[in-house]
Amino acid sequence: MPLHDLVVKMVARSEPRRRFMAIAGVGPVTALSIMTAIDDPSRFRRSRDVAVYFELTSWRWQSGTSIDVQGRISKAGDADVRRALSTRRRRD
Repeated sequence: MPLHDLVVKMVARSEPRRRFMAIAGVGPVTALSIMTAIDDPSRFRRSRDVAVYFELTSWRWQSGTSIDVQGRISKAGDADVRRALSTRRRRD
């Protein structure tokens, strides 16, 4: 059995992974990567906490009298999940 078919079967057996695959652009490999990195979803109270955990939130800074400015997304989080979610790498 090819590896991709095995991954598809693993994802099909899990309701949370199937929910991830309902998102446009998220396939079985990406859903499996996210769920593997999260491990226990009950430790997050809000969905925003998951984004913070993966450090997918943007940098913010304020200088003197300037307005609060949002910068690019930080690259300090889980590299595998960020790579799986990147728009350049949609092979699922």
